Amino acid sequence: MGTAAGARGGCPGGPLAWFRTGELTKIFLYFARTRFRDGRGSPPDFWAAMTAAGELLAGQARPDHEEVTAGLERCRTQAVAISAK
Repeated sequence: MGTAAGARGGCPGGPLAWFRTGELTKIFLYFARTRFRDGRGSPPDFWAAMTAAGELLAGQARPDHEEVTAGLERCRTQAVAISAK
């Protein structure tokens, strides 16, 4: 959650409430679709952490596997793009 400090907000009661209730996949999918705010946090650290989380989630048999895999691919793409800058 600390790495996400620079991410765009706008989900009322979202990630923090989901964290409290253990809805980690929902948090991952939310942040996988987000954009990073300019000048805040560390985008490379954020996308590296998101990629690691996605790899853990994608390694599990789950009904939302395709959605998690798509989120993981977006995170990997963002991580590569940000490291190329």
